[in-house]
Amino acid sequence: MRLLGVKSTSELVEACWPEAYRIAYSVLRNEPDAEDAAQEACAQLHVASPDLHDERAFKRWFYRIAVRKAYDVARHRHRHRHADTADVATLGHAVEDSVDLGRALDRLPLTQRLPVIFHYYYGFPDNEISVILGTTHAAVRVRLFAARRSLRRLLETDSIVEGSVCHD
Repeated sequence: MRLLGVKSTSELVEACWPEAYRIAYSVLRNEPDAEDAAQEACAQLHVASPDLHDERAFKRWFYRIAVRKAYDVARHRHRHRHADTADVATLGHAVEDSVDLGRALDRLPLTQRLPVIFHYYYGFPDNEISVILGTTHAAVRVRLFAARRSLRRLLETDSIVEGSVCHD
């Protein structure tokens, strides 16, 4: 196995952990839950360790696993949420006060937030995002369009950003 410049499965898991955590955190917006989901994704990677030689195909495959594991944790969390538990995303550190766009992204529905993250943060084209998210290419394009429109509206109406907003 020679993916991401590593020789063993354990090295591959270690190399993939940061991305698994970032993806899970993008979905869950909660550090402990994101750690659980990332650990599950890496465990599946360790068990399955596909014989893929194409790094881009591997990334799509692994990102899809990370998204699925994050969804699983979200469903589990929703089922077992206690009435006294606050449903607030814990961003932690100084990020909470320093990233206005991040707060606007948090307000998007997950179906819009994930395509935005994979498109603008990871640089995936729409057709690859559709593979990662298990949806159609057309659905990704519609969700990106809706997300841009929602972000524009959020940034303008909530006055998160002063002055003009960049339009498509």
